[in-house]
Amino acid sequence: MKIKKLTGLLLALIIILNTLAGCGGQQSFLLYFALGDRPQTLDPQLAQTAGSKTVVTALFEGLTRFNEKGEPVLAAAKSYTVLQDQKTYRFTLREGLEWSNGEALTAQDFVFGLTRALAPKTNAPEAEKLLCIQNAAAYRAGQKVMPAVAALSKTEVEITLAYPNDDLLQTLTLPVALPCNEAYFNKCGGKYGLDADHLLTNGPFTLYSWANNSHEDFAMRLNRSKSYNGSFKAAAGGVIFSYNGELKGNAKRVALGNIDFAYALAEEVTAEVQTIEPENTSCLLVINRESNVGSAKMCKALAQSIHRNRLQNELSTQMNVTDRLLPSTLKIGTVLAKNITEPAAAAYDPESALQLYKACAKVQEPGDTAILYAGESDGKLAALVAEGFQQSLSFFVNTKQCTSTDELLQKIADKDFKLAILPLTAGSNDAADYLLQLSRYNLTKANFAAPLQQATGKSQAARVAAAEQALKIIAAAGTVLPLAHRYDVLAYSQSYTCPNFSAYAAVPDLALVSLKNN
Repeated sequence: MKIKKLTGLLLALIIILNTLAGCGGQQSFLLYFALGDRPQTLDPQLAQTAGSKTVVTALFEGLTRFNEKGEPVLAAAKSYTVLQDQKTYRFTLREGLEWSNGEALTAQDFVFGLTRALAPKTNAPEAEKLLCIQNAAAYRAGQKVMPAVAALSKTEVEITLAYPNDDLLQTLTLPVALPCNEAYFNKCGGKYGLDADHLLTNGPFTLYSWANNSHEDFAMRLNRSKSYNGSFKAAAGGVIFSYNGELKGNAKRVALGNIDFAYALAEEVTAEVQTIEPENTSCLLVINRESNVGSAKMCKALAQSIHRNRLQNELSTQMNVTDRLLPSTLKIGTVLAKNITEPAAAAYDPESALQLYKACAKVQEPGDTAILYAGESDGKLAALVAEGFQQSLSFFVNTKQCTSTDELLQKIADKDFKLAILPLTAGSNDAADYLLQLSRYNLTKANFAAPLQQATGKSQAARVAAAEQALKIIAAAGTVLPLAHRYDVLAYSQSYTCPNFSAYAAVPDLALVSLKNN
């Protein structure tokens, strides 16, 4: 209760202190947005949660941006040409582009952003989206070769691809492809994007304040940028972001007019609010293959202890329990996920599971193993899975909440876990990209990314075959167990239009939000 009161006070303080700052002498409106997770970083190259991406999309602008129809159009770039090889793109920047500190934004800022995203030491979570760039895969693998991105002048950016790719304009809208000022980045000394004093932006909004003192004590204020001169000028004078650690009650708060936008629980949504509901996240039970629960027999025992019918009865309607990895929104070319063949997860078989468990070496002392998770809904999923292990195997497992999704994902990447609920959210609607995103966590001994990378740029049939091969490798490893597909529910007021929420971008663009009567 004390923490929630503190959060309310922080929000009130920000609003009182900054009311005049957001309008710039122009009559406008503020948006109040309750996020579904707390952003840990606003560094575009490292953004990976919906919360971080929502804020980053408002603060930055790439060479391209999605318009009201969800189509990629020119943004920081005013024009581009494609050379005869169909692999070389030359973008010309708009005149007068500036960073939020008044410095000129140049082509080199885009080159540095793309190069930094692909650098092995950056470990950018969505760098796989950029592997279409020539030499990108080799550079990311640590070879002494630079990706084929160059500043031909202060206003011209050249990107050469390894193969023709019609999705490049979409890819360049994503946070991982956004610009970064090299001199400013180096000056930050490792603090870039971690607070309001170490961030340089170029989008429709600027970061005014950021209170981020504890897990639940979070508030953030954006103001409409005075220096932005692009075609995506924000109607809103500012945005107040909050996060109180749970989704419960958010839909009612929107209906009552207390907030304008909020990630919410599906079962609480009423006709008084508008919603957008993309099914773009797989909730996976992942097992650290290097831990004492990572043997083949143990993995199979755990898999056969998962009672999916019970999970479906107990979980939120926002979760569709499944034995398949790929969310329904994904596809390869025109082939939908449901038509991509993948092995089903092991069926519930407690008797076989118990025999396998008994055949394993002693794996723990009571209380030694925990399922890590981040969000509220994933916590309930983790608890139900842990109960299943105890009922089927007499294997006692705790659950432990991480302070944020970012922390959870980092622990999985660092192998600092035994069991975890991995929420893998699609950054695009491409199933191959989705699987490549999973590969960064190194959860299987066999390299399932290899066939996907080899099929890049080939025919649709070849890419589908590669995805099916990758799915077989993942299933055989036994360390990635699909549990449910979750769809995020964005509830928003009937007073607003929110025209752009594409499956590719996975977050709303608040620069496009407007009042219906305007």
